[in-house]
Amino acid sequence: MSIRATWHSIFSAKRRSARASPKRSSATIGDSPSSAAVVWLGYPLVYAAYSLIHGAVTGFYPYPFINVSNLGYDKVLINMAVLVLVFLGLGLALIGIDRRMGRSNEQAAGAAT
Repeated sequence: MSIRATWHSIFSAKRRSARASPKRSSATIGDSPSSAAVVWLGYPLVYAAYSLIHGAVTGFYPYPFINVSNLGYDKVLINMAVLVLVFLGLGLALIGIDRRMGRSNEQAAGAAT
């Protein structure tokens, strides 16, 4: 059996098994919970904490709006709070778009039957 035939048999078997047992994926359109937006905030918060610690040690801050040397901690914390709210709003907007797409797909599927 050639390599091409072997690969073809492997991939066609995977396609057959996927069609035989249609499971719902955990990442289907319209299923994102609102709490996901809060979970997504973890990445920017960890990076912000790292940047502040790194800046305190080295004196280098990667962005002017978190430069504690020039702005002070009070202004930097306000800037970070605004960014958290912006990221939260963007996350909720993406979840809203996801849900709207899920509803339109369900309506289209219902109209097709």
